[in-house]
Amino acid sequence: MQLYPNPVHDGNVNLVLNGLIGAEDMVTVDIYDVFGVRVFACSIATEGATQVSTVLELGTSMASGVYMVDITMGDRKSVQRLVIQ
Repeated sequence: MQLYPNPVHDGNVNLVLNGLIGAEDMVTVDIYDVFGVRVFACSIATEGATQVSTVLELGTSMASGVYMVDITMGDRKSVQRLVIQ
């Protein structure tokens, strides 16, 4: 999983997921603040692709700080830190 740019300045972050061998039909993306409150959620259709690239439009309303990006693909899960400035 790649998230860039990190830190985010304009509210848009690129998400690239590689190696989706036998991929699930949907990938869910949840972003949590430091208090564990979900501040962003979306689902992405993989349509059997081995790589997915998309832009998460977070907007400018999210406060500066550190967030956790939680990616779920079937029974697989990945978490990465995201900084918004």
